[in-house]
This record gives sequence, C-alpha cells and structure tokens, in this order.
Amino acid sequence: MAASGLRSGTNAETLPQQRHTMPQNAAEAGVDRAAEQLEAVVTKTLRRLREVLPRPRATRELLRRPPFRFMHDIVSAITAETGFAAGLFDHVESDAVQIRSQRGKMGKLAYFQKLVTYVAIVMRIRPPALPSKIICGKQPIRTNALLQVYPCRALASHRCCCLVVTHACWC
Repeated sequence: MAASGLRSGTNAETLPQQRHTMPQNAAEAGVDRAAEQLEAVVTKTLRRLREVLPRPRATRELLRRPPFRFMHDIVSAITAETGFAAGLFDHVESDAVQIRSQRGKMGKLAYFQKLVTYVAIVMRIRPPALPSKIICGKQPIRTNALLQVYPCRALASHRCCCLVVTHACWC
C-alpha cells in the first residue's frame, strides 16, 4: 500500500468520486439559491400584479418563465386598466397573434424593445431586462422585475418601484 503513494485505509477507486462530488454539491447549492431567488421574485411579482389586475390570472408557473402571449396580455391589461403607455404600440403590436403571424420574432423583439425603453425613460432607471433575453426566456428574474415595475408606475407609485428595482440584480 505504501508503494502506491496512498495512505492506509484509502481506496484508490473512491478518490475520483470524492473530487467529483465537491463541485457537484457546490453547483447544486448554486441552483438551489437561484431557485429560491426566483421564487421570491415571483412572489413579489404576483403581489404587484394582483394589486392592479384581476385578470389575466398570473400563476407561479407562468411567471417562472413568462411566455410572450402572457407578457403581452399583462401589458395590454395594465394599459387598458390605467391608461399607462396608451398609444405606445401600433394596431399590429396591440394584438399578440398579429405580432407573431405578421412580424415573427423580430416583431416580438420590437415590442419588448419599445416597452423596456419606455419604462426605462419614464422611471429614469436602467432597463430592467434585455428584450432579446425576454423573448428567449433566459432572464426570468429580470423579466419579473419588469413586470413588477410596469404596474407600479402605471399606478403612479414611483417610490415603491424604485425599491423593487434597486434590490434586483442587474449585472
């Protein structure tokens, strides 16, 4: 046993497993923290949306990775309810089905570019989410931040939105 360079009582077959489990556990811990952070943000988004809208019904599943149609329905309902951003979108952009059928992915991108830019200008903040990441579903936490800020500003309670935005991760 001494000739192989291993301490007594150590099995050579278990060494690679021990080295492999350390990063795997660290990765699992990182995934757990990210999932917890997403759940906290989703809870805040649900609360914020329910203050403004009875419908469309927002669910945790939809907010974990918001699809285009859901986001469009939320923005349209808030605009109809409060008048915020009225006239921002043309007649094609006002209908999610027409955006998809007539303009495709570029139409979705243009829609979210307008929305994000408008919110950033009105709120005087950095854009909470990148339009290209919104349509791909790659930044659900930032997308939820946008969904938190939009109804808050629509209700003219700018102060509460600033608190939401400053606690989110923009990097």
